[in-house]
Amino acid sequence: AGFRQGQALVAIARGDLASAPPLIEQITELAGNEPMFAVGVPWQQAVLAGWRGDSDTALALSEGVRPFNPYPRLAAAAIGVIHLDRGDRDAALAEFRAAYADGPHTIGRDWTYTGTIGALAELAAGLGATAEAAELDAILEPFEGQFLLEACIHLRGSFAWIRGGLALCVGDVDQAIARYRRAETFEADQGAHCLLARTRVDLAAALSRRDAPGDLDEALRLLDLAESEAGRMGAGLVTQRAARVRDRLASAT
Repeated sequence: AGFRQGQALVAIARGDLASAPPLIEQITELAGNEPMFAVGVPWQQAVLAGWRGDSDTALALSEGVRPFNPYPRLAAAAIGVIHLDRGDRDAALAEFRAAYADGPHTIGRDWTYTGTIGALAELAAGLGATAEAAELDAILEPFEGQFLLEACIHLRGSFAWIRGGLALCVGDVDQAIARYRRAETFEADQGAHCLLARTRVDLAAALSRRDAPGDLDEALRLLDLAESEAGRMGAGLVTQRAARVRDRLASAT
């Protein structure tokens, strides 16, 4: 069951979204009612739904197992990110406050530690929580050059991608672009096509924000690439985020 869970995780990250559902079904067949997988299977189904752009299903699945999730701060942060994708900033902020609580120093140093910090970091960046973003960035810096594995269920992204969002949050656009470029190279080298397409959208957004000579042309090229890949993979999340960037570009001209 654990092996199938890992296979599904990799399939999603690589953009082979059609291969993930039968793998996740096999987890249930193999594990039965084992408590860890009883939470993990719907959680992974929520991740898949999120990548497909179905944030309503992702939220329902995540909330459905929330009462049984032994890691409430990780659950709150992950659910907060889903609320951001749904455009509900108030709900996202409430989850962020619950997950952040009295600070990262009180998050248990168990196997979900980096996953919790990473989900908090993505949420902080999306909410513009600058003070928390700076604190989380310092924690994540030593993990550069790796993927963030969340509870053996979800590759949230490369650490360079997560830290790109944090740099943008605190207003360091040049640093954000440099980090997104590192993430783009790393994710391309690893064949993580879903993650790569999303990174290209965020890099495009950062370039359009800097707006130096050539930045807009590169941003549009990256959006074209990301949208093409997202269409091939069925990654509606990437398509939706790219559309929001294009809308901002259109309103600025």
